[in-house]
Amino acid sequence: MPTLSVPRPSDQLFQDPTPGSKLAPSLTSIFERYLRLGVSTGEPNTPIEVEILTRAIETGNISALDYERAYAEFQSCMVEHGIDLPWNKGPDGVYYQPFMPKTLPFTDAQYTAALNVCQPVMDAIQIPYQIQQDNPDLLANQPEAIVACLRRHGLVDASYTPEQFDHDWAYGRGAGLPQFPFDPMDPVANACMASQYYGYFEAP
Repeated sequence: MPTLSVPRPSDQLFQDPTPGSKLAPSLTSIFERYLRLGVSTGEPNTPIEVEILTRAIETGNISALDYERAYAEFQSCMVEHGIDLPWNKGPDGVYYQPFMPKTLPFTDAQYTAALNVCQPVMDAIQIPYQIQQDNPDLLANQPEAIVACLRRHGLVDASYTPEQFDHDWAYGRGAGLPQFPFDPMDPVANACMASQYYGYFEAP
């Protein structure tokens, strides 16, 4: 049975987006913003975040190797705190939190406690890397970014609009599941949605 998660703003550092608005003038400016402010709370970045973001500013991108290093450090921290639940790697090269069945050997509270400790290890890498991989146009409006991603991969044509996606998604919040003109469980389509925090899972 497919399961939906409620979308959330892609980044609390950015203002409420309107159609056509941009997250930033360039990807490098996003890296600079995260290096300067950290994520959401403005807390200092971890040493690995500083190292990776500094290099990204110099090269213009976060390398897959650097991203894997950040994820490995995050995952190691989670295991140290009793949570052995690897995230799923999408075809975009980004790791996404998996669907969490109730049969896991830890509680939601235990998972959240570990996440609060470990997520700062890679927070300032995760969101910029998602933007780099799935939103090269730096679109601030989430449905607009999803549709652009779907079009880029040939999963919908130019006639499919962000407004139609909004309508299709909203149907799943009411009487039934969304009726998309693409397969939402297709790995690429699923990553396009997940990169903007629209979670569509096949519950085990």
